[in-house]
Amino acid sequence: MAAADNRSTEQLEVISACLTSMRDKNGGHSYNIEGDLQFHMAIAEATDNFLRVHIIKEIFDIARSQLNTALETITTLQGNIDTIYRQHSEIYQSIADKDRPGAGAAMRRHLQWVKSELNTFL
Repeated sequence: MAAADNRSTEQLEVISACLTSMRDKNGGHSYNIEGDLQFHMAIAEATDNFLRVHIIKEIFDIARSQLNTALETITTLQGNIDTIYRQHSEIYQSIADKDRPGAGAAMRRHLQWVKSELNTFL
């Protein structure tokens, strides 16, 4: 994942803020689709790859209504919010550590898990 190689301190702070937005006032995990999508956009932007940013943005714009419904359903299932937060934390930490293989592997695991959950509802 190029974000681990190219991210700036400011970009890492944006990714961290998106992750923080998935915490509730009591320190537990919460979920909001905008925070989730912004997390992924912030990572795309940290790659410094204009084409990647454009493609991710277009995918989110096109699929937003379907994603909203599916993600709202997924996040109502017991434990899924914790799983999403844990996966995002692993991705963030790998990017923070500049661990490109770890970040790529963490992102692939996350996307495979999301795909598996989405296939349950679509």
